[in-house]
Amino acid sequence: MGKWFRARTANQVIGELRQITNSGISEVLVYDDTFTVDRRRVEGICKGIISEGIKIDFDIRMRVDHADGELLTLLKSAGCRRIHYGVEAASDRILESLHKGITIEQVRRAFNETKKAGIETLAYFIIGSPGESYHDMLDTIEFAKELKPDYCHFAVMTPYPATPLYQMGLDNGMYYDYWRDFARNPDPNWVAPYWPETKREVLLGLLDKAYRSFYWRPGWIAREAIKTRSIKQIAKKGSTAIKMLARRG
Repeated sequence: MGKWFRARTANQVIGELRQITNSGISEVLVYDDTFTVDRRRVEGICKGIISEGIKIDFDIRMRVDHADGELLTLLKSAGCRRIHYGVEAASDRILESLHKGITIEQVRRAFNETKKAGIETLAYFIIGSPGESYHDMLDTIEFAKELKPDYCHFAVMTPYPATPLYQMGLDNGMYYDYWRDFARNPDPNWVAPYWPETKREVLLGLLDKAYRSFYWRPGWIAREAIKTRSIKQIAKKGSTAIKMLARRG
């Protein structure tokens, strides 16, 4: 919270991992927004896992400009099985407007290096960002397929209070302070508005298109079938497929 980065030491994390593996847990999701913000700490954690023989699989979140072969190889050796990358868009112009501090070339390099290291990837994308045209959003969907991550998550740009984007909308008169109204009069049926440049129904249609376009490719389905190892996994993936088929449009 705020502007300061606070973290438990590598030795403290190693101790916690040792405790949970002794309890029978074999997989964790590291929920830091950016696990690799302190490279020395990450290296200490990975080397500690390896030297102590801790057997655990873990997912992390990481910036694409932190990805390099040496660090990825170390993460893989320690048990990292999947990295979540925030890509957001297929255009340097849109990335700049979002103040991401990354480029499309860095995105491509990160995904290539991660695949070489043998680590799965999950890519996050946003549609409906400020200044993003309909064709820009279609480009983002195509870029998701070009990168070939193992999994994708698509979302629609939603301005939240106390963020620069929300303030920009207020300053430009694009909407009133609806979050303040909601805080004063909470309504369980209330739905947060999206960034207002594109109609809601168009954004929802593109969201459905994104998921269908990515997950219903024959190549992706074949890879998932090869990775399936149990009846439980088949049932889970089948249930997910049915839910996706039920998505409109």
